[in-house]
This record gives sequence, structure tokens and C-alpha cells, in this order.
Amino acid sequence: MGFSVTISSAIILISLVAVGGTVSGALLYASFIIIPEVNMYVETQRTMLDIQLDLSIESINKSSCVINVSNTGSRTLFMEGGHNNTIIISYGSPWSPFLVEDYDVLEIKVSGTNSTFDPNSHRYINPGEEARIEIYTPSYAPEIQLDDTVIVVFASHYGVSTQAEGVR
Repeated sequence: MGFSVTISSAIILISLVAVGGTVSGALLYASFIIIPEVNMYVETQRTMLDIQLDLSIESINKSSCVINVSNTGSRTLFMEGGHNNTIIISYGSPWSPFLVEDYDVLEIKVSGTNSTFDPNSHRYINPGEEARIEIYTPSYAPEIQLDDTVIVVFASHYGVSTQAEGVR
């Protein structure tokens, strides 16, 4: 009886060491995979918290709108150079959304002042600045009718969006 207890104890000990090693290895491997993903997620969320945008519609015509995008956050919003900002305009009955990626930056200025920058050389919106942007509906889109409600959404390359609503 004494010898079988020793063999049984050895088998149990070897099993526990094997299970413990497997669990430790799996946890170590998972930490090498998960930690970079968590860091990337945290950095993305931090960036999104640093970006705060305000949007207002200045005017609406039958095929275009002029909007103001204000950067009230703490990071610069780039307007070109691989930084795709997307504008979505939706209007009509039934609602017809249109994706607009071509737009004209009319001016960039310091918020609350008349101090403007040349939009051809100053292609970004620093914190405390705003851009006046003219967007055109696509050629296949119907005209914006009088008394149509228009919703404009500005989605930045950071993943932060803002929207405004107006009536022609």
C-alpha cells in the first residue's frame, strides 16, 4: 500500500505541474498579445477625448452648403495629406444621405476674431480655430428644396464626428 501511494502522489504532482505550466504559458502568451492591443485602444480613446468639434450651418442653397467647423479640443485637425475627413449631407423626403469627400475650405480663422489664415497654406485647424467650408451635393443628388431639413455630419480622420441641422 505504501508504494502505490507514492506513485499516485507522483502522478498527481506531475499533472499539477503540467497544468500549471500550461496555464502560465497561456497567460504569458495572451499578455504579449493583449497588452499591445489594450495600449492601442487606450491611445485611440485618449485621442478621441482630445478632439472636440462643433459644427454650425451658415447657409444652405439648392446644391451646396456653407458650414463652420470649430476645433475646441486640444489636438490639431488636419484637412489634407492622407487625413480623410468625411462630410455627410442628408435631406429630402424620404431622407437621402450623400457622402461628400470633396469640399472647399473657404477660410480658416481664429475663433471669435477676424484673423484669418490662407487655407491653401494653413490646411489644418488648430485648437481655438475654425474653418469655413463649402460642400457641394453630388451631381446625381436632387436639389435641396425650400423648407427641406438638412442634416450635415462632419466625421474627422480621428473618428470623432459632429453634426448640425438646418432648413433651407
